[in-house]
Amino acid sequence: MSAIIEVQDLRLSIPARGGPTCPVDGVSFSIEPGECVGLVGESGSGKSLTSQTLIGLTREIPGVRISGSVSWQGAGGKTRELLKMSERELTSIRGGEIGMVFQDPLSCLNPLFRVDYQIGEVLARHCNLKGKAAFQRTVELLDSVGVPQPEQRARQYPHQLSGGLRQRVILAMTLAGEPRMLIADEPTTALDVTVQAQILSLLKSLQKSHNMAVILITHDLTVVEKTSDNVVVMRYGEVVERGTTAEVFANPQHPYTKHLIASEPKGRPDPLDPDAKVLMEATDMRVSFRLAHGGLLSRKYTDLIAVNDISTKVRRGETLGIVGESGSGKTTLGMAMIRLLEPNGGEVTFDGHRIDGLSRKEMQPFRTRIQ
Repeated sequence: MSAIIEVQDLRLSIPARGGPTCPVDGVSFSIEPGECVGLVGESGSGKSLTSQTLIGLTREIPGVRISGSVSWQGAGGKTRELLKMSERELTSIRGGEIGMVFQDPLSCLNPLFRVDYQIGEVLARHCNLKGKAAFQRTVELLDSVGVPQPEQRARQYPHQLSGGLRQRVILAMTLAGEPRMLIADEPTTALDVTVQAQILSLLKSLQKSHNMAVILITHDLTVVEKTSDNVVVMRYGEVVERGTTAEVFANPQHPYTKHLIASEPKGRPDPLDPDAKVLMEATDMRVSFRLAHGGLLSRKYTDLIAVNDISTKVRRGETLGIVGESGSGKTTLGMAMIRLLEPNGGEVTFDGHRIDGLSRKEMQPFRTRIQ
């Protein structure tokens, strides 16, 4: 089977004080249809810049020089050189033949437009679908990536969705262009472990069902080991090791690869003073949001209870971990406790003072002490 993309001696040179620097320096690899290649390395190793250079997203860097070869086998079987394409030619490929999923889904979604409008833009550009047909296809795409109540979610704005749902929306948007290759740049870093597992399982399923080639960019070796067929290890812009995932993890050759595999966070928190006083206490906290759905003439409202009668306390010098799946109410609870959201019920005491119910002006003396 021939490679869908073949990268040979890719270099990215950027002007810098003291002379040009090469954050991507002689990178080479290839991917076949249906194959997943994990691009791994520490932050700053050149992983993301490599993937962005493949599809022309680094061309606008002032003074940049790009060399090497990126051969792309298009839908018709014709091989084309991506680095020599015009911006107009690349635009027809980006979002269509090649899709990309970024680390932070919220920064990729326009907060001013509903989900259906944003997916509809991709459908109009690459699939010539508009109106009711585009909306129906949007609902199908959201359903295919596991978004519950897809028709209702399609009419919501990005800020109304949890991090996991936003990442699923990005996946649906990417699939709208029916890509032959997907570049996933740290797609699960901002997600909790449960949702991370769901998204990775979904990526693997979509890869098989669509026979997509996947470039998975991550610093998490556990993710690579579970999802990738082959792995490319990068450091300082260079490829230091490559091979099948099983071989690299079982018998790493380069010292840097051995260091990555052996690295694991360790340590325990210092013991808490048993006489430490309670600094903040929340009692029976409750936060709900009213969601609108339906058309203009058939508008309906439902209440989403985000925090349901939660009580907790934090002592001086204590670190309190609030954990749970994406959308479980962790952030909402924290924001309600420090009065960045108005709770629907409950009491909050900070350093002996009741702060729930205080006006914005009355809260000002506490703001420097609550961050």
